[in-house]
Amino acid sequence: MELRLCDHLRKCAPHIFLRERVSPAYSGDGSDDGTSHWSSRGARTSHTSDYRDAQYTSSSRAEQSHYRQQEERPAVKVIWKGEMTRNGSKPMPVAAIGISGDLESVLTPDLTNIDITHRQKEEEVEKFEPVAVFYVRSQRSRETEAIDEYIEYFQQKERVGVAPLEDGKSIYICAPGTELFDKYPVKIDRTPILICIVAECDKEPSEAASSSPQQADGQNWLEQLNTITTMLGK
Repeated sequence: MELRLCDHLRKCAPHIFLRERVSPAYSGDGSDDGTSHWSSRGARTSHTSDYRDAQYTSSSRAEQSHYRQQEERPAVKVIWKGEMTRNGSKPMPVAAIGISGDLESVLTPDLTNIDITHRQKEEEVEKFEPVAVFYVRSQRSRETEAIDEYIEYFQQKERVGVAPLEDGKSIYICAPGTELFDKYPVKIDRTPILICIVAECDKEPSEAASSSPQQADGQNWLEQLNTITTMLGK
């Protein structure tokens, strides 16, 4: 009887025996044995892993590019380290990098401090013949407050700092914004610097030189007087 009923239902209502096929990779209601759940989760995990790999690869390429640029950039050679002061105060540890000229005769091991004693007009310094040119920056690249203050000071004064040396030369310190500073372009990465120009001091006329014309006039007057006396005696 049951077999006949089944045969009858297959003929009259065949849709009862039709079941919707569900893909093993996905289940809409989650009523399967868990295979579809793990398959879907595995797909998501694979996608996340690919994304992380892409991020890592991109980051690695950026780091490699950065290091490559650092290697290609010419190394900066520090030729002197010491302090820069203004009349013995406001000490600032600086490192000097050469630009041109006879630097060894100026930045000697005996020189430990560049002391700026006074200021001078830029137009006057432009007349001097440079012996050497270098620039200074802070010894610690992240500590720029002191050199920033020096730069602002000379910019406000609109003057060039003068640090006399013992051998008759002076170091003229130029801040950004001056023609002397722009005359010596330096390739740096936003590092605050001061351009230093070494030149002979402007010599003041000596007392002997200033009195020599007067002495010459006196000698001429005495010679004339002697000549007149001799003529009258005759």
